[in-house]
Amino acid sequence: KPFWLKPTASPWPPRIGLAPKPVAMPSKAAAIAVGFGAVAAQLPLLLLQGGVSSSQAMWAWTSTPQCVWNGGTCSGSGSNKWDAGTSCTLVCATDGKVPSVEKIECPSTTSPDTVTPPDNGWFATCGLTKEACKNDMEKGTAVTCDDPPVAAAAVGLFSRSLGISAMATAAAVAAAAC
Repeated sequence: KPFWLKPTASPWPPRIGLAPKPVAMPSKAAAIAVGFGAVAAQLPLLLLQGGVSSSQAMWAWTSTPQCVWNGGTCSGSGSNKWDAGTSCTLVCATDGKVPSVEKIECPSTTSPDTVTPPDNGWFATCGLTKEACKNDMEKGTAVTCDDPPVAAAAVGLFSRSLGISAMATAAAVAAAAC
């Protein structure tokens, strides 16, 4: 008979070289280690079973983010920068010019409590940092500074003065007739 059909006392497949002998049952130490591992794997679920209330950054920028307008300043402050969540009443840099918009709002931010993206555009402006906001948010790029509308005021003044002199002339004519 061929050798592969001869009955043998060794297990099939045959062990090669220094392979360990098969173990029918693990030792007590191994069973205890597996038990502790299973419990340790469940600890995060057991400890955080109530869940995390929210997943957000627990930091903020060290300075209040600011908006900037390059066409002039804010009335009262003399600066062209103002804090997030406030507004700026515009004053043109050129004397005698009037801005096309009276006020500009600076978007609010959740800083300094906690910051969550996109935070009204502040993440893109300030960056992901625990330090001061990296940039100011530019506002009012479409605002123009023009001459004040004097034509309408002059017409009103002219018509009023014309009305007064017409009344004075009518009164003088009426007085002369008497």
